[in-house]
Amino acid sequence: AYRWHLGRALPMRNQAGEIVMWVGTCTDIDDHKRTEEELQKAREELEQRVAQRTFELSSANNLLKDEISERKRIEAELEQTRDAALESTRLKSEFLANMSHEIRTPMNGVIGMTGLLFDTDLSPLQLEYTEAIQSSADALLTVIDDILDFSKIEAGQLRFEKIDFDLRDTVESPLELLAERAQAKNIEIASLVRKDVPTSLRGDPGRLRQVVTNLLGNAVKFTEQGEIVVEVKKEHETADHVVLRFEVSDTGIGISETALRSLFQAFTQADGSTTRKYGGTGLGLAISKQLVELMGGRIGVESTPGGGSTFWFTGRFEKQPPAAKVEQHADDVSLDRVRVLIVDDNATNRKIFVHQTTAWGMVAAEAETGARALELLRAAAVQGEPYDIAILDLMMPGMDGFNLARAIKSDPSIAQVRLVLLPSYGKRGHGQLARETGIAAYLQKPVRQSQLFNCLTTVMSEQADDNKIAAPSRLVTRYSLREVPARKEESSESSRTRVLVAEDNVVNQKVALNQLQSLGYAADAVPNGREAAEAVGKRRYDVVLMDCQMPEMDGFEATAEIRRREGASRHTVIIAMTAHALAGEREKCLAAGMDDYISKPVKTDALRRMLERWIAPSIEEQHHAQPEAPSASSSTTERAVVDTSVLASFREVQQADEPDLVTELIDLFIDDANLRIELLSKALAENDVQAIKREAHSLKGGAGNIGARRMAALSEELEEKIEDSAQMKMLITHLESEFKGVIEVLQPMRQER
Repeated sequence: AYRWHLGRALPMRNQAGEIVMWVGTCTDIDDHKRTEEELQKAREELEQRVAQRTFELSSANNLLKDEISERKRIEAELEQTRDAALESTRLKSEFLANMSHEIRTPMNGVIGMTGLLFDTDLSPLQLEYTEAIQSSADALLTVIDDILDFSKIEAGQLRFEKIDFDLRDTVESPLELLAERAQAKNIEIASLVRKDVPTSLRGDPGRLRQVVTNLLGNAVKFTEQGEIVVEVKKEHETADHVVLRFEVSDTGIGISETALRSLFQAFTQADGSTTRKYGGTGLGLAISKQLVELMGGRIGVESTPGGGSTFWFTGRFEKQPPAAKVEQHADDVSLDRVRVLIVDDNATNRKIFVHQTTAWGMVAAEAETGARALELLRAAAVQGEPYDIAILDLMMPGMDGFNLARAIKSDPSIAQVRLVLLPSYGKRGHGQLARETGIAAYLQKPVRQSQLFNCLTTVMSEQADDNKIAAPSRLVTRYSLREVPARKEESSESSRTRVLVAEDNVVNQKVALNQLQSLGYAADAVPNGREAAEAVGKRRYDVVLMDCQMPEMDGFEATAEIRRREGASRHTVIIAMTAHALAGEREKCLAAGMDDYISKPVKTDALRRMLERWIAPSIEEQHHAQPEAPSASSSTTERAVVDTSVLASFREVQQADEPDLVTELIDLFIDDANLRIELLSKALAENDVQAIKREAHSLKGGAGNIGARRMAALSEELEEKIEDSAQMKMLITHLESEFKGVIEVLQPMRQER
């Protein structure tokens, strides 16, 4: 062991300067020295730690830089992946659009030519072949639509409308569509909307109808005998919304437990064998499931093999405000306390008719056979409470509807009962026999609820015939219940209208020209957009049916060229006629300057409705541009703009010494219409769709009352287009122009006070 000491010494010198001794001290500094060593050691350790920490921080910084670099690389890859996915979606949509066009273009030819073929004289064998072609074409079109719908849902491009609709009409229309298929298999098909279910709703009726049609079509496909019933119930209701439950029940083959688990998956079917008895794409239920979920609902099925199936789904819908609801009928006839007997061997049909008639306040009873019906009718007559109406099925065991009608009319005690016969779909050709047996009304099943209501009120409004077997003055049918047809001068509009068809496919050209000819329109055809623009420049056409994809110049370019040449002095109605079926196509056509859009394959009825919507403004412009025959043109133009006979009829009831009634009506209308159109423009600028609907509705009524039928039709069109801003803007512009023409016709009819 050692210790540290610190020694200090000073020399002592003599007079000669020599050192003679040393004087000093010795201090023990061991503790101090050891502390110093410890401090040095601590300093070295600290320096080592600092060096280590510096190294670690440097390493961490390098790692952070590496991490940031890696993150940027990953973000770049993700961005590339996203861009690739978006591009893939765009290419997929473009591919689907092109495939839709390429498939629908020849399909338009097949379906269109088949429709024209039905109008020719065909032998029974030719008719059978033609019907087979039509059936196959319709089936193929359904497959195409299913694939496109599924793809649009996958791509998130499916859009839902929100428009006013009537629930009963939406539910009942698929039954009419499938009634023929059901009748071919002798299946009873019916619908029931419970009386507590609100029917004036807002939503997308087209998508709702699609789901109902899909489930109903499956029920018809998988049912060989028995019945199919569509029933609508209320699950929950608030002041503004309602949740409904839809059930489609059948007596078909049922579904196994294994198949149920995967039934709503895409490309899956209950019958998946290679020798399938039942066709289909396996997409229908998958599409229905996604549509229902987009409606805020759920879908499911209850089924047992051999015991039938019940497919159900729910949906949430907005309720129309009270002011938007339309009464079901305009007659003053009440069915309250009217006694009705329902005669049908099918218990489900009896249940539905009893439910419907009692909901209208009628007193209903039922009978399953003709013999039982006669017993009830005679017993009621004896008790002094005879039945007013009997609703008869045609096909019943023991006694059919006609024999029952004869028995009723041959018995004086019950002969005054009004008879309504409801044969199944396809049982045609019995109108004369119905008249001869004293039947008052003849409607084919399935019968819409509103149709049955109007039928019963019509039958009750007529006096009973004292002659117990004499034919009624007229037989009420679904055709006689329709609205009064358009006036003769309106129906003759088509003969004065010229249509140009711009279409590069020669088959589709022929189809369109023949369809137009069958509707009474004169038409020409050109193979591309360039020739279409030249044709419109050389000759005045009322309507151009413009295909969108054509060589040399497509429909969009041709429309732009036509609009450029016309300027502000003229406007030819251009209707896009395209096979594209994806979302946004309509908006693209309207943005290009076209007036409307019709999708291929074009059915004759759809083409007729489209032309009737646009034909009046087109003709009016044509007459304004033909001054060479002033007298005739002026008369025709005035008749087209305003039906002057409407106002002229008021002068027949003009009181002497009173202000001219027609002048007052004209002044009131002009002042009111000026205000309404001003409010419409303001509401459009503020995107107030409810105000637009309200003002358009008022304008429609005022225009109709003074005979401005075209102006009323434009107002009605505007009232229905409140979800389409481009269409609203265009219609308001048309309204303003039409109103100026109306004023020009009305002013000469005024009498100065």
